[in-house]
Amino acid sequence: MGLHGLIDNLKRIILECKQNEASGEEATNTMSKNTMTIKTGVKGLDDVLGGGVSRNGLSTVVGKSGTGKTILLLALAVRSRKNVVFYSPKLGFGELKARIAKLCIALDIDQKDVSYDINDSLWMTVKFPDHVVRIASEATRAMASRVNFLSSLTALIESGAVKLALVDSPCYIGEVPGSKMSQKEMAELMGAMSEVAERC
Repeated sequence: MGLHGLIDNLKRIILECKQNEASGEEATNTMSKNTMTIKTGVKGLDDVLGGGVSRNGLSTVVGKSGTGKTILLLALAVRSRKNVVFYSPKLGFGELKARIAKLCIALDIDQKDVSYDINDSLWMTVKFPDHVVRIASEATRAMASRVNFLSSLTALIESGAVKLALVDSPCYIGEVPGSKMSQKEMAELMGAMSEVAERC
C-alpha cells in the first residue's frame, strides 16, 4: 500500500470513528462469544476481530514499516476509554506526543483536556478525561531487557492498573538497546506475553 492508500485508510478509519461517536457507539467492553473483548471503536475492524480486541489473549498486528501499525495502536489507546499501557521501544516521547496530539485533533478531542507528564522512572503518562495511557519508550527502564519488559507488563496487568496493553515493535525489546531480536527470541517473547495475557 502506497502513502496515498495509507492516508485514505486512516481518513476512513477516523471518519468511521466520528460516525460511531455520533451514533452513540463507543469503545467499551462487550461480551462476544463468551470472550470479553474491548471494542476498537472502528466497526469494520471490530467485525474482523470478532467483536474487538480479545481480553485474556494476544492479538498481533503485522505489516511492513510505515503501514500504520503504530498509529493504529495509538488510536486504540486514545479511543479505548480504558487505562492502557503502551510500550514503544523505537520511538521517543517527543514523537509519541506529536502523534497523539495529531490523533486528538483528528478525533475532535480538545487538547486542553489532555495532559502529559514524564516521571522519574521515565514513563510518560497521558491523562484523558476518562482514562490514562502510560507509555514506556526507548528511554524507559522497562525497555532495557526482555526480563524488565515482562516484569513491568505482568505487574501492571495483574495489579488491575491497566485493562489493555499495547506493544509496538516488540522485536526491538532486547538485551542490547536498539538491537533487533532473532526469530527464535521473538517467538519466546510472544509466548511469554501470551502467558501473561491468559493469566489476567
